[in-house]
Amino acid sequence: MPPATPDPGTTGAVSPAAALAELRDGLPHPDLLRFDVVGLVPLGLQPDRNLSRARLRVLVSAAADPPPDAGDSTVVDALHAIQLQGNRPVASPDALWWQLFGRSPQAAFVVDLDVAALMPLRDVPIVRHPLEADLSHLARAVPPVRSDQKE
Repeated sequence: MPPATPDPGTTGAVSPAAALAELRDGLPHPDLLRFDVVGLVPLGLQPDRNLSRARLRVLVSAAADPPPDAGDSTVVDALHAIQLQGNRPVASPDALWWQLFGRSPQAAFVVDLDVAALMPLRDVPIVRHPLEADLSHLARAVPPVRSDQKE
């Protein structure tokens, strides 16, 4: 799944706010929808790009007080719009979520959004000469073998 458009001036970072705004802007009647972040799945680091990646799981449902003529059709229209884009996995919400939210079950779906954050680079001293190691303590630990002794 391709991530949302990276923030300008970065190397692939996508903030959760930018990903949610892009999702919202791509749906019909976003003011009639409710967006709840219900999960965060770490995807690991990309050390070569200093990126920490994660996936937001967003529950999309009707707003608290949708107009009477909107109802579930608004959520269905949003689902169709995401499916037409074809680049985001969509799932149905678990029944337990409605209990946790204290809301009655309704038309809704869960969509995954990729987000990424730049990781700060650690200050590393510049190497100015080859590494020199003092191994004299190893010589004392192993007794020397004389050439006239048999092994």
